[in-house]
Amino acid sequence: MRLNRALLLEDVSVKKKLHFISLMFGVLALLDAAHAAPLAAQSSSGDYARSIVFDGRTRTYNVHVPSSYVAGSAVPLVMDFHGYTSNSNAQASLSGFRQVSDAENFIVAYPQGVGNSWNAATFCCGEALAGRVDDVGLAVAIVDAISAEFTVDSERVYATGLSNGGALAHRLACEASEVFAATAPVAFPLGILPLSACQPSRPITVAHFHGLGDSTVPYEGTFWAPASQASFASWAEKNQCEGSPVVDGPCETFTQCAEGVETTLCSLNGGHIIYSNSNNFSIASSAWNILSRFTLSPDQPDEATPVAGNSLLIKDKTDTTRRKIVLSLKDPTIDTSPGSGINPALDGLRVQFYNAADGNDVACFDLPAGNAWRQNGPITGPTYNYRDSQAEFGPCRSVTISDGQQLRITCTGRRAPISYSLDEPAQEAVAVRVESGDTNYCAIFGGIVISDSGIDPLSPRGKGLFKAKLAPSPASCPPAPPCP
Repeated sequence: MRLNRALLLEDVSVKKKLHFISLMFGVLALLDAAHAAPLAAQSSSGDYARSIVFDGRTRTYNVHVPSSYVAGSAVPLVMDFHGYTSNSNAQASLSGFRQVSDAENFIVAYPQGVGNSWNAATFCCGEALAGRVDDVGLAVAIVDAISAEFTVDSERVYATGLSNGGALAHRLACEASEVFAATAPVAFPLGILPLSACQPSRPITVAHFHGLGDSTVPYEGTFWAPASQASFASWAEKNQCEGSPVVDGPCETFTQCAEGVETTLCSLNGGHIIYSNSNNFSIASSAWNILSRFTLSPDQPDEATPVAGNSLLIKDKTDTTRRKIVLSLKDPTIDTSPGSGINPALDGLRVQFYNAADGNDVACFDLPAGNAWRQNGPITGPTYNYRDSQAEFGPCRSVTISDGQQLRITCTGRRAPISYSLDEPAQEAVAVRVESGDTNYCAIFGGIVISDSGIDPLSPRGKGLFKAKLAPSPASCPPAPPCP
């Protein structure tokens, strides 16, 4: 088949490197398997070689669990599929997802295809295609197996892959959208032909990355694979997107799609193995920033009550123990009346800060109900004061909530870590959510911004500052990303 020949004609130097890497990883995998503890005992961080019997075959996959993983605390899972003639070990060394998983605390798995191939598209690829191997069913079975061994957040399972593996990521979006929350295919467009044959059970976020100079799976398309732009348009249609795509560097994204999903195409300067590109663009990091914002269940209608903000101060420094957040909301709708208003002494309080522009930076503070709260003032509209002088429950030392007036909170990094960082040149706008029981308030600080500067991480005295005031009550607030 012409496709198989084309895929075999990839750059020779790359193939030699992959062959060497495959041998090295193969030896390491054998050593790991030989010394691994029984399956039930493997619930901690590390690298594991695993196998399952599926459809009468023994199928293998590797699992990387980051050092920050804690058994019992659910984390996302990314399935990363290798290209045709490649293998799971080589994909682990190429894609960059292993490094991102260490930084962002998610599990990444690298399955192995039959004959180094996947049955992923109408014309692709190899032994798996010829044998009509059920690789969609395999992917779901591996997700189930990993979920049985580790604590996986079933709402945040994602798929990515290179070339033939990218085609499989598309197919999983078409045929397993009840399992995969979003997908990020690399170096292959939607390969189910005709494109209308792909009928996902729901709208699903798909972020496709492709090299403009790809001669193996051409960006402009060929008889066995559509053009990347045609694939992009097809997913936009399936996701019922409206308006024009938003352009951000090499990426264009339809943001107004059904059920809050997005459709993205990133067109990069490079060839087929596009993880290396002249844009200096990290596909793994960018893909994760997109994938991580979406969960399997569609977002529920936002029931938060918009309120006005008096002031917000966020300080960030190279010494993260010197981070600080001080928030003051001031709005007559802040309600502490019994039966209908906020009662943090009984229900506790969660305060969440996140970047209103893209939602990637986030910090969540959970203040438990109980004795740290004191109730003062009239019983019809009491004032609640929270004090945690010993940092028993996190970085927030004080909170004051007054009926019909204000909510003020102070948190410092000297007491406990604060995850929100000012590592972008500017925040532009910061959203805040306050939840207690059935009450949910939200505000956006982005109007009167007094200071908005990012931190220089290379400077030992680097500091960033976001300071805003007098934020009017917004019409609505952007969806909040999951808490770390």
